[in-house]
Amino acid sequence: MDASDPSGQILKKIYFIKKAREGEELVTLLKNKFKTMDAIRDVLGWYHEGRKFAIDLTGWPDGEQPSEEQRLRFTVGCRTAGEDNRSVLGAIGHILSWLDSEKPFDIELVPHGDPQSGSVSSADFFGVGLN
Repeated sequence: MDASDPSGQILKKIYFIKKAREGEELVTLLKNKFKTMDAIRDVLGWYHEGRKFAIDLTGWPDGEQPSEEQRLRFTVGCRTAGEDNRSVLGAIGHILSWLDSEKPFDIELVPHGDPQSGSVSSADFFGVGLN
């Protein structure tokens, strides 16, 4: 899901990749794969549109706050002819790697810059769409 302000501008998208409970392994695996495909599709779509955004990955160890090693940020800026897309490919590679590890993590797509304020607020917990 995504969160939008009144003007229709997307504030951020968040995808939750969950750890399977006993007896729900297959269902959770399928849900996680579909969420991951949606996230990758959105990353590639935003990149293709030329948007400036960040891809934040946060791993969630069992019952603990994530450490710095479990937080990754990939920044995607405007691309011009000849620029590479390593940040996009690196983010997709990490998403797929973390999915294979079967540990819970979040994928967050955060646009850079809000047309009205000049920056995106950290989090509007009541307005953020969740997947």
